Amino acid sequence: MTFALVASGEKSESPAEAEAGMIAGLDIDAETKRGGLLEGVPPEEWPAKGEVIIGTVLANRLNLKEKQLIAVISTDVDGFPVSELFTVKTIVDSNVELIKTLGVVMPIEEAGELLMMPDQVHELAVYGYDFMKADSLKEAITHIPALKDASIKTWREAIPEIVMVINVKKWFDILFLSIVFIAAAAGIANTAMMSTFERKHEFGLLLAMGARPARLVNMVIFESVILGLIGIAVGTFIGVAISTILSYTGFNYGFLGGSGADTSITYKEISFSLVIYPRLKLQHVVYGLVAVTLTSILASLWPALIAARLEPVEAMHRT
Repeated sequence: MTFALVASGEKSESPAEAEAGMIAGLDIDAETKRGGLLEGVPPEEWPAKGEVIIGTVLANRLNLKEKQLIAVISTDVDGFPVSELFTVKTIVDSNVELIKTLGVVMPIEEAGELLMMPDQVHELAVYGYDFMKADSLKEAITHIPALKDASIKTWREAIPEIVMVINVKKWFDILFLSIVFIAAAAGIANTAMMSTFERKHEFGLLLAMGARPARLVNMVIFESVILGLIGIAVGTFIGVAISTILSYTGFNYGFLGGSGADTSITYKEISFSLVIYPRLKLQHVVYGLVAVTLTSILASLWPALIAARLEPVEAMHRT
C-alpha cells in the first residue's frame, strides 16, 4: 500500500478537487474470500485492467459514482511522480477502515505497473488451517529462500492485543463452566438427598438384613452417575445436532447488535468475521462425559455417606 492523491478525472469547468487516498494492490480473488479485505464483493464487481474499487468515505468526499473516471497521482518505488486515469468499477462499504476511508483498490499487477515495481509486494498474508499451528507455519515460511530477508510474524506477534482478549475469554469460559458444574452438582446432590430420605426405611431394612454400608454408598453413587449420564446423553444429542447445523450455516454474532449490524469487525486492518462456524471434535464429547461423571460422583458422596450411617432400627421406624 502507498499513499496517493485522488481526483475526479472527468472534464469540468472548475478545478478538480483532490483527496488523500491509499493505493492498495491486492490479489482480488483471495481478498474477496472470507476474512479478506474485500470480503463479500461479487465477481461481477471485481476491477479489471484500468478499473479500481473505491471506499465509500473517499467516494463521498469526491462525489464519485460508478463508471466515473478518476486521476490517481503518487510516486513510484524510486520516488518519481506517476499518474494514471482509472474507471471506478464499484464503491464498497468495507469493514476495513483504511479501505473504507482511503482505499483505491486495484489488482496487484496494475499497482505494480503504476508504481514501477512489477512482481513485487509489500506484504503477504498467509492463511493456515489451524491457528494453533501458527508457529509451525512461520517456521516453514522462514525456510523459503525468497523470504529469507522478510519480517515474518504470526498473528500473535502482529496483534498481541487480540491474544490478550483471547486469554481473558478463556478465564471467563473457566468461570462460566465452573458455575455450570456447581449448579449441576447441586442439582444432582439435591436429587440424591431427596431419594435417600425417601428410602430411609428401605435402607434400614437392607442394613438390618446384613447389607454392608459400602453397598448403600455404591447404590447412591451409581444412581447419581446414571442420572448424570442420562443428562449428558440428552445434552450431547442436542448439542451435536445444533453444532452440526451451525457448522454449515454459521452463527452471526452481529445479529446481537441488531438487524443492521456488520458481519465482521476490523482491527489493525485485519478483518475478523462475526459469523462463527463451530467445529465439534470427539475429544469435546469425551471431556464432557468425564467431567459430568466426576461431578455426579462428588455430588453424591454426601447423600451416600448419610445412607451408610443410618441406624437400622431408627431408619425402619415410621413416624
